[in-house]
Amino acid sequence: MFCIAIAYFKIPEFRKSFIDAITQKPIPEIEEIELFMNSHSNKELISQNQEGKHIIDHFFNWETYFYDQIPDSEQKQKNLAILTEIITQKLWEEKLAKRGVAFFLIINRWAEYVQTIVVNDRIDWFDIPGYSSVLRAIVTELKERKVSEYPDALIDATCSLLSNEKILSMFIKILFKKTNLHLPKEVNTTMEI
Repeated sequence: MFCIAIAYFKIPEFRKSFIDAITQKPIPEIEEIELFMNSHSNKELISQNQEGKHIIDHFFNWETYFYDQIPDSEQKQKNLAILTEIITQKLWEEKLAKRGVAFFLIINRWAEYVQTIVVNDRIDWFDIPGYSSVLRAIVTELKERKVSEYPDALIDATCSLLSNEKILSMFIKILFKKTNLHLPKEVNTTMEI
C-alpha cells in the first residue's frame, strides 16, 4: 500500500486516475465539511500560504522537474508504455471506487506519507492536490456507515488524516451526531475511536 501512496505523489497520471476513481461513487454535500470549508478562518488558512503552494508545485510537478529531464530513449518509451498500460487497467480503479478496506489502507499510508514527508510549517494539508477529495471520500464513508460497523481500516485512515488537527472538531461532530446514545455498542465504539 505504501508504494501506491508514493505513486500518488510521483506519477501525475496515476494521481489523476486515483482522484477520478475515489470520486466515481457520489459524494453528497456534507454539512460538516461545507461548514468547515466555508468558515472564514479556514478560507484564510487555505488561501494564505503562497510560499507553500510554490513548494508544493516543485514537489508535485514531476513532469517538469523529473520526467522531462530524462533524455528521450527507447527505454523511456518502453517504461511510459508500461505505465500507460497499468494506469488504463480499470480493475484497480473499480476496487478504489468501492471505497472499501483497500481504499482505507491506501489512505492511511497516504496520510502517513503526507505527514512525514510533505506537510511542515510552510505547507498546509489543503495545499496538497486531491486532499479535499480524499477528505470528502473518507467523511462520506464515516457518515454512510453505522459507527458500530466501521472497519478497523477506516478508523486507522481517519486517525491518520487527523494529523491535520484543523479537522478534528469536524470529525468529532460527525461521530457524535451519528452515535445513538441508546446503543451501548455504538457509544463504546465512538469513545474508542
